[in-house]
Amino acid sequence: LDGADLLKPSGCAGWAVGDLLAHQRMDAERALVAFATPAPGPADLDFVTYWSNWMAGFQPELGVAHARFVRIIASAYALPTGLVAHWRDTAEAAVRAAQAAPRDGYVHTQEHVLSAADFMVTLVVEATIHHLDLIAELADAVPPSAEGLQLTKCTITGLADLAGLTDLPI
Repeated sequence: LDGADLLKPSGCAGWAVGDLLAHQRMDAERALVAFATPAPGPADLDFVTYWSNWMAGFQPELGVAHARFVRIIASAYALPTGLVAHWRDTAEAAVRAAQAAPRDGYVHTQEHVLSAADFMVTLVVEATIHHLDLIAELADAVPPSAEGLQLTKCTITGLADLAGLTDLPI
């Protein structure tokens, strides 16, 4: 991505591509912290209930504050290439941490405990959805992986089941 690409609108209301990339870098940092913070089991959430729990406590004014914070962080890089490099380094480190994590272990994140496997699914789902948001205005961009889309569909189907919505066209 070049500087012009990072200024294009994303699929997230009010955020440019660069803002969303800064948000994703913060998510990669959260992954690093979680993988370095093993927790005793059992999990109190799984890859589906993680999202319903997060939405249950959503406060719109905090969402606006977060959006503003991320925009400020994204604009603080002297050059757009600095943001891209920082995201790449952090994301690659998060992938290495995920690969090294015990598959039967548990992690602590956002005041909850998830199995390492379920936590990885939440990361893939968020990355896949935001990948779609990132490429909304980037005509030549590579789409998300089929595996990421499948895990996202599974998560959305699980959320729909929790909400009693069994006739979604997905």
